[in-house]
Amino acid sequence: MKDKYNVLLTCIGGYGALNLLEDFMKSRISKSVNFIGSHSDPIYIARSPLERNYLVPSALDNTAEYIRSTKEIIKAESIDLIIPKSDAEVKALYSIKKELGCNTFLPAITEIQNTQDKFDFYNLLKDSDVPVAETYQVNSFEQINVILDKLAKIKGKYWLRVKTAGTAGAYGAQWIENSEDAIDWIKNFSEKNNTSISDFTISEYLPGRLFECLLLYKNGALKLAKIYENLRFANGTDPIKNGVGSTPDFAKSISDSASTKALANAIKAIDVTTTKLKTVPNGIYHMSAKENSSGDSCITEVNIGRTPSTISIFNRIGDYNVAEYFLNYALDLDIHDPEKIYDIPPDTSYAIRSLDVPLQIVPGSKLKSVIKI
Repeated sequence: MKDKYNVLLTCIGGYGALNLLEDFMKSRISKSVNFIGSHSDPIYIARSPLERNYLVPSALDNTAEYIRSTKEIIKAESIDLIIPKSDAEVKALYSIKKELGCNTFLPAITEIQNTQDKFDFYNLLKDSDVPVAETYQVNSFEQINVILDKLAKIKGKYWLRVKTAGTAGAYGAQWIENSEDAIDWIKNFSEKNNTSISDFTISEYLPGRLFECLLLYKNGALKLAKIYENLRFANGTDPIKNGVGSTPDFAKSISDSASTKALANAIKAIDVTTTKLKTVPNGIYHMSAKENSSGDSCITEVNIGRTPSTISIFNRIGDYNVAEYFLNYALDLDIHDPEKIYDIPPDTSYAIRSLDVPLQIVPGSKLKSVIKI
């Protein structure tokens, strides 16, 4: 073991990277790690608490320049490990993984290539025993009525969203009632966001509970599995009552049969994916699971190779700090594996998030004790 490891954390100053860094610093190994930051946003990077920070080109908009700049940082700072925090960076870095001269902790490139696109991931899972929402890619406006005729109309709605990776949140997502809604949304969204009609898919509407699942693998072995339920999106809408979003401002740990089933489906989804692609799971996988009208938890997407912005909810609920194990596994250090893989606390805790206020984890009893007038 070295006296000091140099770790490059990308997107520093962004919410997800700041949260992850905070939880890294709570790990026992943090005293042996020197963190260096990078980001393509000159405003966000100004929030970094690190001593050394680098402004880099966007991996999404200028991949070649991002790679060149990142290689320079790795060489200049003698980086031992790079931790990418965005889909675009995960994809860009894997393409030159052997040229980096430092550790990465990423899934196989074929997994990244076949799952970052939500429709590709759906096609991997649709003929398996993993529940998924029936989904079709939109290639023309004339095709939309044909697609809607194939789908069951659930609570008078269908689900429309952008399938391609590279952006956070429920990018381009909206529920629709008919083809006119779909056409209007696609036209307006594409004009403002430089997307095309073929970037969209239409699925059956999923009306039930929304769970977020996190899996940590090391060379094929599942080390940790965690879950929470998303109760309210950050924009204030309800995931069950017509809400559109992804990141929560209110969530809870949950250990009922539905959450257990959702986590099991997430694990099966990775088993199916890696079996079909003939790969070995490695690194971090974050999946959303939303219940259909039959109560089955459908896997809707996977954020592969990077931690989500809500990583601290996973880190701070349960017995194990995922960040500590992630860092040790990524650096190939010896660490005792968690004594239990499924880190699901029996008692309910709530995670409350909001702008300019640190994440708070409160016990269920605290909410019950509030005096009502």
